[in-house]
Amino acid sequence: HRLNLALAGSEAAARVLSRGRGPRARAAAERVDAFKDRLDLLARYMRLYASYVDAEVIYTDDACRALYGSLPERDRIDFPFDPTEIDWDHYMLEVHLPRISAPLRRVSAAPRRRRRVRIEDAGPRPVLAVFDVEGTVVHTNVIETFLWLCLASGEARAGRAIGRLALAAPGLARRERADRGDFLRAFYRRYRGVRVEAARRLARGSVHDLLLRRLAPEAVRRARRHRRAGHRVVFVTGAIDLIVEPLRGLADEVVATRLVERDGAFTGEIEASPLVAEARAAWLADLARAWDADLTRSYAYADSLSDLPLLEAVGHPVAVNPDVELMRVARRRRWPMEDWALEPGTPRLLAAGPER
Repeated sequence: HRLNLALAGSEAAARVLSRGRGPRARAAAERVDAFKDRLDLLARYMRLYASYVDAEVIYTDDACRALYGSLPERDRIDFPFDPTEIDWDHYMLEVHLPRISAPLRRVSAAPRRRRRVRIEDAGPRPVLAVFDVEGTVVHTNVIETFLWLCLASGEARAGRAIGRLALAAPGLARRERADRGDFLRAFYRRYRGVRVEAARRLARGSVHDLLLRRLAPEAVRRARRHRRAGHRVVFVTGAIDLIVEPLRGLADEVVATRLVERDGAFTGEIEASPLVAEARAAWLADLARAWDADLTRSYAYADSLSDLPLLEAVGHPVAVNPDVELMRVARRRRWPMEDWALEPGTPRLLAAGPER
């Protein structure tokens, strides 16, 4: 009964932590997952040996002794299985029981070291290094950058837009967990009627400065290492192109969302389907064919389980700042996992002031 309660509690904790992000959530999830693994294995052993524990039986060796006694002397020398000669205390306590409980000790042991990222020089065919941007290269998201634009405009209607966004936040969070593509389509409708040139002017001002402050230094170093190795660096993001413009100097190509423009204003519609989930893997396959790139030697960096198809499409997947669900996949498959933090002292919240 207590084991069942512990199993139920560990499963509930694992489900709660599945939505977590950040080093603390990952560390807590690792502890809960390790505890749950031990409980699962213990439950399997209990089911296997329960009948032996409950049964009131006496095991005899009459048949074994009779068989041994029937052997010729020479066979007794070659096959010495006389049960009366066995030290049963030694066998049960020091041989049999330690052997069958070894899996429990292996589960309790320290995990094997994960593979490190090895960046090899490009060969005769191009090698790609694909970076998811949000949460990996920069510590921000489409909601925060929208707020930056609103605050930078300093207009009264921008304040109303922020208020409506705050009210819609819980629903947007649920929508993103269910279908990120659907979330992006819904969210970018908030740009309907925004003047294109005004948005670009605001982005070139304080918004680009804020974005660069959210840039992970290790992302810059890693992109440069790939370039030195002769790899083609590609950034892919769900953010709109005018926001991520400062990142173009770090990559050979930046693939971002483009909004439909009409009469100098955004319509709130997206030009093409968002590159999310399986769509990213299909896009990468098309890109590899166009560039004749070798995906088995290529690299991908991402932070979310929704990017799993992208990571699975390359020979060198790397989980960076992973959410708990991606962390669990990376642990099982022994993928490299890395934390790319901001510069020490960078504020958790950044806000743009009104443009002059």
